[in-house]
Amino acid sequence: ISFKDHHRYSPKDIDAIVRRFRRLARNEVFREPPLIITTEKDFSRLRNEDWFKPLAASQPFHYLEVSLRLVEG
Repeated sequence: ISFKDHHRYSPKDIDAIVRRFRRLARNEVFREPPLIITTEKDFSRLRNEDWFKPLAASQPFHYLEVSLRLVEG
């Protein structure tokens, strides 16, 4: 499931993501269990939401770390 940049996630959005994850996790086609991945920026906003905290504790949410390196030339 993808969202546009600067999307403000709602409990309904996260519920849809978790439902899709659970459906995929039951699928025996995968060698490894699926992951829920978001950007570090979105995860940092989500983890401050009270409604998100119980979900984050019970589901495998992961985020991609973002870094910046300036290179001369």
